[in-house]
Amino acid sequence: MNRMNDSSASNFTVSGDSSSAATADIHARLSGLLEHKNISTISILSLLNNLDIPAAVLDGEKQIRGTNAKFNAFFSADELWMNGKNIRNLVPDLSEWSDSTSASGAITNTRMEILSHSGQKMLCMINVEVISDAPDLCYIFTIREAVELEEMKKLFLRKAHLAGMIHMLPESALVTSNDFIIVANHKASELFGVGSGQELVGEEFHSFVSSPEDAARHPELTNDERLLRRTDGTTRIVEMLKQAAPFADGEINLIVLKDVTYRKETERSLLRLRSMVEQSEEFISIVDVEGRCEFVNNAYLKFTGYDAEDLVGKSVTLSLANPPHADRLLKIRELLSSAGSYTGVDLYKKKSGELFYYEKTITPLKDTENVITEYITSGRDVTSRVLFEEKFNKQTERSKIIVEQVTDIIFLLSGDGTIEYVSPALTTALGMQPEELTGKEFISLTEAQSRNSILNI
Repeated sequence: MNRMNDSSASNFTVSGDSSSAATADIHARLSGLLEHKNISTISILSLLNNLDIPAAVLDGEKQIRGTNAKFNAFFSADELWMNGKNIRNLVPDLSEWSDSTSASGAITNTRMEILSHSGQKMLCMINVEVISDAPDLCYIFTIREAVELEEMKKLFLRKAHLAGMIHMLPESALVTSNDFIIVANHKASELFGVGSGQELVGEEFHSFVSSPEDAARHPELTNDERLLRRTDGTTRIVEMLKQAAPFADGEINLIVLKDVTYRKETERSLLRLRSMVEQSEEFISIVDVEGRCEFVNNAYLKFTGYDAEDLVGKSVTLSLANPPHADRLLKIRELLSSAGSYTGVDLYKKKSGELFYYEKTITPLKDTENVITEYITSGRDVTSRVLFEEKFNKQTERSKIIVEQVTDIIFLLSGDGTIEYVSPALTTALGMQPEELTGKEFISLTEAQSRNSILNI
């Protein structure tokens, strides 16, 4: 017999001895066909495919001439393989009826065990209805799983359906009984690190997954999270959903596991990064691509006197003393795209209105497709340095003006004795240009007999 995968079991709908409204309507329409002598198999099958239970068309010899999808799924057999086979090939207990040459022989709600595609014996109700008289005798053969009236009042799962049920789930799923695994889907086998779900059957669930008591010893886990030890010795963090259900004489648990290891590692990394950012003495902020502030650390808030609410969600130009022109913003964006970062000094203002110079480095943050999603800015207050440089430059310029008015030749030497600067008086006194001496050793300009005395100074 050509077997299909376990997911086919999900096509068989569990139902009781009474038909649904749709099934009753189909049966009524089938009964109407009894008045016609010439009935095509195709017309019957078109009706059978609307039934919510396995159904087949048998000819007068009890051979299978057509089946609906649920019948194929129930036996996990190819329709081509079944075509022409006697019904006893699938239901041996019907051999007495199937071997009979009687032209009649309707069977109504006969209870018997049938071996399903999963290898499990299932107690079912068999019903056979005569559709046409001889010589075009045919039967409609239907199967329902037998469910007692009191069992219909509660969720009652058949083990034969468990594999097909959890195979449909997108997450890792398994079923346990008394803490032992009885069914597992292929996603669970990948998560546990085994070749197939069958390798997990019979294993103790908590030999892989930590118990609530074990999880309590790991403060980084939430109430729904557990540690899962894979067969290769590595550990994963999983979210666990557990649902109990009555089954046979006991209870089973449907367990769904979601691997959240990567998410937890990312959360921990973000927490560490946030802690580092919050404790940093540098000013750090995150800005979206529209130029709105998304985050600013405590160091910046403490220095400037702003509250987070003053800045978050607002334009970053809010605290700039002189908002940049559009052409400068464009230049900055070009540098970020080409060089990958931008460093510059801008004049900012505190909440009190006091001005300060902020030296900042802007770095773009990109997603997996290399698209910029945010900008992170880090920097420091450099007001003292900028003011000193401005004062020094002014003093240097003033000194240069004074030096250039003196008629004496003035040399500025570097530490190794090379000439860095010569006053313009050199041209008047010696007819030489200052550039001719710049970079030369001053000692080379003196007479040989005077060099020793100069060197000994």
